[in-house]
Amino acid sequence: MADIWERLPDEPIKAWTAFVTYRDMGLSRTYVRTCEALNRPASYRKPIEKWASRFNWQERVRAYDAHIDRLNRNFHESEKRSEYARKVEAYRDEMEKLSAAMVAMGARAIAILQRELASRLQHPERLKPSELAGLMRASIWAVDVGSKLQAEALGLDNLAHLLTETTNQRN
Repeated sequence: MADIWERLPDEPIKAWTAFVTYRDMGLSRTYVRTCEALNRPASYRKPIEKWASRFNWQERVRAYDAHIDRLNRNFHESEKRSEYARKVEAYRDEMEKLSAAMVAMGARAIAILQRELASRLQHPERLKPSELAGLMRASIWAVDVGSKLQAEALGLDNLAHLLTETTNQRN
């Protein structure tokens, strides 16, 4: 079954051409503008009015306008979802880089701590216990934060994938 705004079975080609011209003018459509668009004199408005009445142009353009509006809304919603998915992906990438840097920093702090502990065993005067404790807390914090950021980045990756799947299914 064809949509109401498509050509009707008994609609003459002249009436159909006039209707398409009228339909495609959008919200600024008038019979006078239709005559002008068809390069016809103002008197051509009479057959247009007859066709409009006979072939129910007003109902057909309302349905067509609603259809176009629905298509536009779907397109814009899809674009918003895609943009959000791109932003989530960019955020995930940044979190992944940050988490790797944090884990690397924590690993460096642990390596320093190991060297200092070994040195302290040989030269106890070099590092105070409070400095060792601070360095240990900093290394544990960096590894912990980095690990959490990595887990968050992986979770956002799943969210971005789900958003992309949802967008693709709707299109």
